[in-house]
Order: sequence, then structure tokens, then C-alpha cells
Amino acid sequence: MDTLTHALSGALLARATHRPAVQRIPLGTRTWIGFLACAFPDSDFVLHWVDALFYFNWHRGVTHSLVLLPLWAAAGAWLLHRVTRRRWPMGELFWLLVLVIGLHILGDLITAYGTRIWMPLSTTRVHWDFTFNIDLILTGILLAGLLLSWWRRPLLHARLFTGLLLGYVGLQVLLQQQALRIGAAYADTRLSAPPMRLVALSQPLSPLNWKLLVEEDGRYHTAYLRLHGQAWSPPAPAWLAGMMEHYREPGSLAWQEIPRLGRDSPSLVREAWEDAALAEYRRFAQFPRLYRIDREVDRTCVWFTDERFVLPEMTPPFRYGLCRTNAQAPWRLEELPWRL
Repeated sequence: MDTLTHALSGALLARATHRPAVQRIPLGTRTWIGFLACAFPDSDFVLHWVDALFYFNWHRGVTHSLVLLPLWAAAGAWLLHRVTRRRWPMGELFWLLVLVIGLHILGDLITAYGTRIWMPLSTTRVHWDFTFNIDLILTGILLAGLLLSWWRRPLLHARLFTGLLLGYVGLQVLLQQQALRIGAAYADTRLSAPPMRLVALSQPLSPLNWKLLVEEDGRYHTAYLRLHGQAWSPPAPAWLAGMMEHYREPGSLAWQEIPRLGRDSPSLVREAWEDAALAEYRRFAQFPRLYRIDREVDRTCVWFTDERFVLPEMTPPFRYGLCRTNAQAPWRLEELPWRL
């Protein structure tokens, strides 16, 4: 989830949980603390200054850990307690920070990127996949709730829109279950063996749009699904309208089979994929596959992408590969720049 949406969610939750009869921190102060503290876990962006792939691989790590959550909350509460000259109780600050930083972690869990919530005990990425990383409806609910709460009856509107937000996320869970059943029906009828993995990934612009991804040995089966209702055809830009047309109703899905190593020169692709220079990318990509092979006079490049992030009519992000000048030269890691 994007950092601004995280911050807005922290501000709304801080307002919704305000109890003026027993809490000493004023509502406005709680709001700003919630806004800033809920954005804190994304401070691991500094890892990008070390290396982009290193950041992609370790983003949502220690700052997003449930194990370390009490430590971050305690450190933040102590700092605020000192900066405000002990105006606000440490215990009240601590539990507020636990609440909003925990909300950030939960907000990332519902997306497909993956969050290492058990760091440093485990590097396993947990992801629930039912919310797209930038969800304009979700962000709109947060903004509306904050604006109405600031205008009048702050507790009522903050709690009302917090409930509305929970209802929207619950709807996404139900829609994902429908999408998974459609993917499972395809796997049962078209695959000779049970799939290795089956996921339904939320897509941009509409909670009704899903990407079905079925993995079997050596290949993926993908389809873009639209649940319930007609396709949305925005007037502009044209590429966006074209993108939405790819999402089809269950009875008319266009399934595509994608060999993980491609159909051209699989031995070359496997050599590149297994090379030590690509170790960090192998650690990051959960559904890796060949993106393309570039053959030039003075070098050959083998590029990979992660099928999780492939959207219709758009250039996928996170494209990395290996290049070399000849068959005897060592492979060199490179990134293929992203463009809309």
C-alpha cells in the first residue's frame, strides 16, 4: 500500500479510537501522531540508497515486523514523551503507536508484495493479495472520513468511516474467494495434476477485477477476470480503456499459458536464471518468468520479470536480467528501466 494511504489510515484510526474521558492526548494531536507514525515503517526507503534491488528485496522487513512492533512503539513513545517535555503519558503514547504502526503492517499484508512480519525470526513473506497496492476507493474512504470528521462530529464520522473501510476490505475478501473458485475450476478441468500454486491477485481501479494465476511445473496459466457487471470503459486515456477490456466475465476468460523459461533458447535462459549474479532477484521474485532476450552484435541480455506485477497494456516493473558480451564472458546484473 502506498505511504500516503497508510498515513491517512493512521490518522483516521487515531481519531476513531479517541476516548476524551480517559485519554490526555488531544484529538488533533492524536491525529497527527497517527498520520506520521503510520507512515514510519516505510522509512526503510533509505535502503534504496544502497541498491534498488536490495531495497525491493528487503522492503517491508524489520520496520514491518510484528515481532519488533513493541520495540518501535516503545522507542517512538519515549521520543515523543521527551520531545513534548513529558506532557503526554508514556503508556498512552505507546498504545497509540502500537495501534497505528500495527495498522500499517496489516495494510501491507492485504497486498501482493509480501511482508516479513516475523523478522528477525524468519524471512518468510506473508501476503493476502486481496487489495491492489494503490486502491483509490480505499484511499477515498479514508479521505472522506477524515474530512467529515474534521468538519463536525469527529468521533461519529471517524468511527463510521472506519467501519465502512472494514466493510470494503471484507467485500474484497469475498470477491477474492469467488475468483479463487473460478481459478480452481479451470485447474481441475485443464491440468493433469493439481496446481503447485493458485492465486487471485487484486487489480487496479475496480475491486471486481482479478488476475488468476495458476502455476504448474515449468509454466503459468493466467487470465484477467471481471466479477459481476459490465466492463468500465473510461473516456481517456485510450491505454486505460484498452487495459480494462482485458478483464472478462467468467464464461469468456482468455487463459494464456506462459512457459517460465520461454520458448526460445531455454538452455540459455536457464543458465542465466541459475547464475549467482541473479541470486538477489531470485530471492525477490515469487512468480519469475522470462521477459525477453535481447541479442545485439556486442552483447546478449536475458531479462526476467515477476508475473505478479504484469498488468495488461502496461510495462511491468521489477525487470532484471543478466548481460554478457560473449559466451565465455561472465554475466553482469542489470535493470531494465521502467516506463509507463
